[in-house]
Amino acid sequence: MCIRDRLIATLGMLLVAKGIGLFWSGGAPRGYLPDNFRMWGRGGIEGLFGLQDFPYAVIVLVVFGVGYWLLLHRLNYGRQLLALGDNSRAARLSGVNVNLVRISAFVICSMTAVVAGVLLGGRGGVSIEAGTGLEMQSIAAAVLGGTMLLGGRGSIPAAMTGALALELLFTLLNLLGLPKPLRDAVQGLIIIAAVAYTAYSMRRNR
Repeated sequence: MCIRDRLIATLGMLLVAKGIGLFWSGGAPRGYLPDNFRMWGRGGIEGLFGLQDFPYAVIVLVVFGVGYWLLLHRLNYGRQLLALGDNSRAARLSGVNVNLVRISAFVICSMTAVVAGVLLGGRGGVSIEAGTGLEMQSIAAAVLGGTMLLGGRGSIPAAMTGALALELLFTLLNLLGLPKPLRDAVQGLIIIAAVAYTAYSMRRNR
């Protein structure tokens, strides 16, 4: 299964899981998250850096950002992962354990998604609509940071910068009073431009 097929399968499974959740909950919140869970999304450390309340979410962001920067840019695993994304056959011939690297990448991604879910749940509470649209925002942010959609090139600091730039753009659109559909259109344009750039680069390098 190629990268494009895995991406389509992932988005398809997202729709299936969301549909099951909507059917089970009826679209209404069920249950309640305890305060010691919600503090990760809403709480913080008092008095840190002179701030009244330094958010736990920012600390988690910094820790994961530094950790993944070391993993991708300072360890051999990162070079193997980028080589696998660029050309899996060439990576296999060069001695990379393709299956192990690929599976470990999915595991790391899943663990990060769990942490993000905890922060999101702590912030927004129990709702089937929590996190709606974030899957496309994450893709747009990574692409805005220079990550190739089909793999082979990426940077943790650049992806984080892309996420920050995207959030600043959305905040600006909100301050201007522009509607949410326009924000969705901007995301779509970013992704379409990234796909077009990827296709152009692949054709030029042939």
